[in-house]
Amino acid sequence: MKIGRLASGGIITNYFCTSACRHCLYNCGPHWEKRYISVEVAEKNFRAVKALGCSAVHIGGGEPMLRPEELGAVLDAARRSGVSIDYVETNSSWFKDPESAEAALSGLRPKGLYTLLVSISPFHNEHIPFARTQGVMDAARRAGVRIFPWVAEFIPDLSAFDASRSHALSEFEERHGKDYVRRILDRYWIHMGGRALETFRPLLRTKTLEHILRENTTNCGRELTDTSHFHLDLFGGYIPGLCSGLTIKGDDLGNGLSPDKYPILNILGAEGIRGLFDFAVREYGFQPQQAGYINKCDLCTEIRFFLVKEGCVRSKELGPEEFYLRRSKWEGIEMKCDGCGTGINPGDEKEHCGRTLCEDCYMDSLSPTRVCDPWAVYSATNFEKQIGGSATLTPIQSEILAIVRETGGIERSELLQKLGGRLDLKQLEREFAVLRHLEKVRGEKAGDRILIKPW
Repeated sequence: MKIGRLASGGIITNYFCTSACRHCLYNCGPHWEKRYISVEVAEKNFRAVKALGCSAVHIGGGEPMLRPEELGAVLDAARRSGVSIDYVETNSSWFKDPESAEAALSGLRPKGLYTLLVSISPFHNEHIPFARTQGVMDAARRAGVRIFPWVAEFIPDLSAFDASRSHALSEFEERHGKDYVRRILDRYWIHMGGRALETFRPLLRTKTLEHILRENTTNCGRELTDTSHFHLDLFGGYIPGLCSGLTIKGDDLGNGLSPDKYPILNILGAEGIRGLFDFAVREYGFQPQQAGYINKCDLCTEIRFFLVKEGCVRSKELGPEEFYLRRSKWEGIEMKCDGCGTGINPGDEKEHCGRTLCEDCYMDSLSPTRVCDPWAVYSATNFEKQIGGSATLTPIQSEILAIVRETGGIERSELLQKLGGRLDLKQLEREFAVLRHLEKVRGEKAGDRILIKPW
């Protein structure tokens, strides 16, 4: 297995956080040691990213803004390395008053902080009063920093409560119905990993161990080598795909991963979840403890926690260590689509990138759009709001839509030819993402072909 060219991703400056959000993929929280990425590691990460074809990244955590001076040094390192910063993520927990927030952001703007992704969700509101979030957004406007509210759709939900304090998810359920938390999955793409497993297992239909092993007969190579949303962290570790709790040394990127150094990753890459399960049972006597699993990633997580707890595997690929410090046990109920939340009849489910999907969501996942790309979603929905409802497309978007409607369905390669070389594949995917989220076009599989078709 080999991690080659990097497409789009970010740098994790720290895992410690004042919050322990119930959907956090990386199990961030106050229990992590208060370590922040060093300038040396940051520069090394930026150089590795650029060498593998990626010239822009975002910065996330944990909470990067807990140490603004050190964040400034990271931004300086990015500039020296020739890597631009798409945005910096924040949960706004650091906000104290308007003056200090504006001063912090104003000081970081000349260093390259031009866009601030502000996290907005009921999960964050359990720990952070919405007044702090509003304060950060106001301070960013005054400091000349663009605001990227993720997800703006939740603003009405949070605004209905007292903004001066935090609110438990149970309060949202009392106001919006007992299925409120499950319905969040219809509005907010959440990968089923980390703490999200604990949160959503009681709300989604789970599958037996036998079902998981029977339906997942292929390896996990595609997921592990996917670089569409990669991360490098403060330890210089590369997180393969969305597989939190697995790590690859940055020095090994671009080279084949040795089975001696990375036994777990090689087993998953060659034999999938069945191979890892058989390995854990055969070598260390693993016995499943959960009544059911959301998907194969859920089972993989349980196996890896077992291996770490029992001290069975000395490999450094199971890390960071603190990721595995806290975990609860869960039980589940009925099977539902991880994409839209609708029920799925046994045998009709589709497994894709660690998610259990209905047929419609599976087809959408095969399209060129990145459904988990928050920038594409925000660009599309915010564009319509700015012009008062019905979107006026850009000239290139209008031309793409006209070609799609004229042909009734077209492959990306053919569409690029008809556009006369004015877009490359990455630029086309960006335009497709906007049109997809405006519900103008969609992806559909036709045999071995994936077509862009009218909505």
